[in-house]
Amino acid sequence: MKARVIGLFVVFHLLLLTPKGIVSGVAWGDVEKSGENIKICGKLKDTMFVGEYTHTLDPKGRLAIPYRLRRELEEGAFITRGIDGCLALYTRHEWEKIADKISNLPFSDSKARRFSRFFLAGAAEVEFDKQGRVLLPGYLREFAQLKTEVVIAGVYTRIEIWSKTTWEQQKTELTPEEDLKGLAI
Repeated sequence: MKARVIGLFVVFHLLLLTPKGIVSGVAWGDVEKSGENIKICGKLKDTMFVGEYTHTLDPKGRLAIPYRLRRELEEGAFITRGIDGCLALYTRHEWEKIADKISNLPFSDSKARRFSRFFLAGAAEVEFDKQGRVLLPGYLREFAQLKTEVVIAGVYTRIEIWSKTTWEQQKTELTPEEDLKGLAI
């Protein structure tokens, strides 16, 4: 019993001190850091982005990403057109998963080809400068109608980048009771 209590303490201690944050609901097993994920009992725990931040896009099209979000993107990041008029920023790991799913859509389906062009052809790999900024390509800034004020939203497996105006409009159109109907939540 004593060894189990010590083991539980070590597992939670490791989880609390990891730079990737706290992971709850842990079963007994090995815990190890694995790239951008935490490996628990042989399963990879995906990165989790949360929070809403308002930032300013500089005249050169650079955007500072908050450190809480940026630290998860150190192994590489990809940005593309998002749904609803935003941009979507992904970790390399998450991007590879999504790109693989999209590339496996049936080539004979015209909707799949259009979505593939929209999502994959519009993508760019981004790098951070010393101030934690990324240069957003002009065609993506134009797509999302980004001017000066920008909202950065952590949405679990991705970061969405919105023009402040569009973000405010999205929030006013949100009706949780109606929007959740029919979803298995």
